Amino acid sequence: MEDAIRAAQQIAKTGKTPSVGLVKAKLPKGYPLPKIIGALKVWQDHPEISDSSPNKPVTQAAVEDDLDKRIQQQITAAVALLNQDIAELRSEIEKLKQNS
Repeated sequence: MEDAIRAAQQIAKTGKTPSVGLVKAKLPKGYPLPKIIGALKVWQDHPEISDSSPNKPVTQAAVEDDLDKRIQQQITAAVALLNQDIAELRSEIEKLKQNS
């Protein structure tokens, strides 16, 4: 699968959008189509993983770790915004109580 991901990278670097046909053309004959499709999905979801370490094979665990980190960052940012909104609402409630 790493070969197919590298092929997708090479295609993308030329300015083209990698497709099953383009990737298949760069690989040896008989390369399994399900692996090409899987590699394209991994590449589309996480192109930076393989770009940052081209000599290091991309594993499902690496993809999942990266995805987990991104999700955690998004959750942290969302919680921070919610906490800020809560603080503002509490402040507004206090102002309304004082004006009553």
